[in-house]
Amino acid sequence: MGKEEKLLLKYFFAALLAFAMFYTVLTRSSFYDEDGLPVAGIQNDTLKISGENIAGSYALLRLFESGKSPEEAYNPEIQTDFVKNVTGANGVFRSFSAPTLPLVIVPFAELAYGEFYSMWLTWGLFFFSASLLLLFPFIQAVLLTFAFPALFYAFSFGGGGLFYAAALIFLLTKADKFPKTAGFIGGLSFVSPFYGSACVVALFLKKCKAAAFLALAFGAFIVAGAFSRYGASGFLEAFEGGIAALKENPCGFASVIGASACSGASPVLALVFQIFAIVLTVVAAFGIFKRKTAKENVKNAFFCAAVVLCFPMFEAAQYAVLCASSAFLICDVRERGSSGIFEKAVLLSVFLAPYADPFFAVSFGFSVIPVIAAGLAFVCRERSF
Repeated sequence: MGKEEKLLLKYFFAALLAFAMFYTVLTRSSFYDEDGLPVAGIQNDTLKISGENIAGSYALLRLFESGKSPEEAYNPEIQTDFVKNVTGANGVFRSFSAPTLPLVIVPFAELAYGEFYSMWLTWGLFFFSASLLLLFPFIQAVLLTFAFPALFYAFSFGGGGLFYAAALIFLLTKADKFPKTAGFIGGLSFVSPFYGSACVVALFLKKCKAAAFLALAFGAFIVAGAFSRYGASGFLEAFEGGIAALKENPCGFASVIGASACSGASPVLALVFQIFAIVLTVVAAFGIFKRKTAKENVKNAFFCAAVVLCFPMFEAAQYAVLCASSAFLICDVRERGSSGIFEKAVLLSVFLAPYADPFFAVSFGFSVIPVIAAGLAFVCRERSF
C-alpha cells in the first residue's frame, strides 16, 4: 500500500468515526425536547435532562446567589428540588463542585438553564476544537473534534471536561511561548482545585516557572474570592458532599476508587486501590519524564492519562481529558508510526467508549474509562523507550 493510499485510508477512517459519533450525538439529542427534558415516555434514571452534571452546578450557583447558606446550597435534596422547579426535570441532581466554580460563573447566574447549558456546551466545544488545532492540521482537527467522544459526554452530562482538556493541551504545548496567557489559563482552572493544581504541575514540568507562579497567584485570588463570597464552610461542604456522593453512588465515578467500590470493595480497600494507582502513576511518571528517549508528545499524553488515574472524583463528564491524552499519542504515532496491535486497540477504545461502556459495566460492574486511562498510560510508558 502506497503512502498516499495509507493517508487516504486514515482520513476515511477518521471521517467514519466522526460521522458515527456525530450521528450518536444527534440520536441522543432526539431523546430530549427543546427544553432539554426527555421526551414523553422515556424519562428515567438514565435520562433526566441534557447536561445533567451542569444542571447540579447551575442549581448550586443559583442557590448561593439567592442567599442560601453552604449547608443548604450543597444539600442534594434542595438542589434536586431547585432543578425540578426551574426546569421540570425529575431525578436526583447534586453538585459538590468547589465554591470557586459558582464564583467564576456568577455573570451567567440570571440565564435560564437552557441558555446556560447551551452557552457552556458551545464555548467548551469551541475551546476544545481550538486546542486540537494546536496539534493537527485544520481538517484533521475538525474530524477529531467530532470523532472524539468528548462532545457526546459533554452533551449528555455537561461537566467541565472540554474546558479542562483545552487548558491542558494549551499549557503542555504553548506555555513556553505564551507564559502570561498560560498563567491566566492555569489560574482560571482553579474553578476545580484539582485541575488547577494539575495545570500548575504541568507548568512546572515544562519548566515554565513564571507561568506556574502566575497561575498559583491567580488561582489563590479565585480561592480567596470564593472564601470571601461564600465562606470557608463552602469548601468543607463541597468536600463532604463529594465523599457522600462517592459512598452513595460509586458506580457514577469513572475513577479507580469508584470502580473498586462499584465492584464490591469496601471503602477502605477502594481507597487503598486509589492510593496504589496514584503511587504507581507517579513512579511511572518519574521514569518517563526523566527518560531522554521519551518524546514530548508521549510525556504530554501520559500526563493527561495520569490526571484521570489520580483524580478520585473523575466522571464521564470529564472524558475530554482522556481525549487530550489520546490526541497527543496520535501525534506521536503520526510522527514515529505505531508499534503494535495493542497500541492501536487502546487508541480505538478511546473512540468506542460510549458504545462499549454500557456492556463493560454490565459484565464487570464498573466503567471502562479507568481501564482505557491505564491502557493509555501503559502505551506511553512503552513508547518512552
